Amino acid sequence: QKRSALKDYCPGYYDPNPGGVVAAGESYEHTNKREVEEEMGIKGVDMNHLFTFYYEDERIRCFGDAWDVVYDGPLKLQKEEVDSVHMMSMREILTRAEAGEKFTPDSIYACREYVKLKGFPEPLGPVVEPTIEK
Repeated sequence: QKRSALKDYCPGYYDPNPGGVVAAGESYEHTNKREVEEEMGIKGVDMNHLFTFYYEDERIRCFGDAWDVVYDGPLKLQKEEVDSVHMMSMREILTRAEAGEKFTPDSIYACREYVKLKGFPEPLGPVVEPTIEK
């Protein structure tokens, strides 16, 4: 997804991963389920924890948690969060980021860690174009 130009962090950048801030007293698991539902409209599916990571650069310091989710239904994206949607494979995401296209750096870090752990994922079926809520 291409982040809204109104976002404080990395406006207009591609962001291949849903994510958000953990609220006080909230677990990573609860945050993951909440963010995946809020940002993508996915709920009621199994989510498997993969790894926890720390990322830091000149703009951000964050702890993150990576989860594996298999879902083959429609995506429902938030207009306030997303300007547009671009379906890409993991290989394409990393290739385009390495070529200098603007991707959120913490998400690219998480994608690289995912590939180290699990390799490049294969598409599981046909691409379903998401809708963006108005």
